[in-house]
Amino acid sequence: MRRLIAIAALEVHALLLAWMQSLGGGVRTDEAKYLLNIPYPQPPLARTVLGWTEGLAFQEILWRVIFATLLIQAVWLVWDIGRNLSREHRFILAAGWLLSTSVLFQAGTVMMAPLTALFGLLFVWLALNRSPSASLGVNEATGSGVLLRERGSLFVVGMLWLAALFTAYQGILYMLLVWTILRRRHASLLEKVLYLGLPIALVALYTLTNPLAIASFVNAGGENLNIPFALWGAYLVRLWITGGSLALTILGIFGLLRSRNVALLGSFILVSVFCFVSFREYYDILFTPLFIGGAALFLRHSRKIPLVPFLIVLVGTTAIAARLVPPIIDLGPAREVMRAIEARDQPGDVLIHKYFGHAWQWESNLPIRRFAPELAKDAQAVICINPCEGFDPRGWQQLPDLPVEVWMRE
Repeated sequence: MRRLIAIAALEVHALLLAWMQSLGGGVRTDEAKYLLNIPYPQPPLARTVLGWTEGLAFQEILWRVIFATLLIQAVWLVWDIGRNLSREHRFILAAGWLLSTSVLFQAGTVMMAPLTALFGLLFVWLALNRSPSASLGVNEATGSGVLLRERGSLFVVGMLWLAALFTAYQGILYMLLVWTILRRRHASLLEKVLYLGLPIALVALYTLTNPLAIASFVNAGGENLNIPFALWGAYLVRLWITGGSLALTILGIFGLLRSRNVALLGSFILVSVFCFVSFREYYDILFTPLFIGGAALFLRHSRKIPLVPFLIVLVGTTAIAARLVPPIIDLGPAREVMRAIEARDQPGDVLIHKYFGHAWQWESNLPIRRFAPELAKDAQAVICINPCEGFDPRGWQQLPDLPVEVWMRE
């Protein structure tokens, strides 16, 4: 009964976070890409599943709730990672996951980073549990558990690894964890090639046959070029802090260094190098499962860590981060502008000057095209995100009280 009450309370928490993400009045550009199943920047698995619900009027909130639920209910994996710890130390791990800035700010976002972090947490759980039957639920009394016995458990690990890679390219950063899982389950060389190497080869083949994916790699490699090099390290430290709200960060890094766990420490280095050269605020959640693993190793061999001071630092850092590095709530004017245009119920395309994100396509039920002076004669609306050079406003009227300049045909 207590477990059911806890699950229900966590679900209420997840619903609240999903609802808060929906308050921004729109979707992020990356969220629109996934909801529209646009074939970049990530592999097709998750966005294809999202695309199956494209016809639903409530598609956005549906996936916000599902993503938030997955992220919040994953605390049960965290709880099991600490199975050999005292109850108070298990609460420290659970609180570190639930109250970290990364989880609170990203639960309910329709992004691939939280899903990748969930795969990372699953791999940490499998890597830290040495016994296949213990980590994968075999009934030791009867020897049952088809999925999780012997060779079957290796197949499950391989399928999880394949799913992680075809959800997001960043899944490759947890490769050392998967190697450790296979090695501890006594996989042969052929099985390591099959379950670890083949999924990597398949996602590489997919990428080579998708020019848009290659172009996104090139763009990602230059994302930090507009940031002064002196700030690259500062931004990385910022991701470390928000990835564990400082308290979990410190425990996690100390645990990684003291335990010298090659898989966890190597994964931490890989994620750090990736974030150093390709900074994004939402990459902080990629560190969170690694900090959970490091903290669990630290707590196995440490004296009692008081729960209350830990929570004070955790909640305090999250509150400060919410003030100094707030989550993206203002999602742009696309929804407000498109609702105003569609309310006029006129025929014709909508032209947007210069560059615009996929959020405009997601919010619009009308054809969207890039502005060109020769197209204006057949358009019903012109949106000037930037000053519309070459646009003659005669015969048009500007819509008032909108965050960007919008012209409708008279």
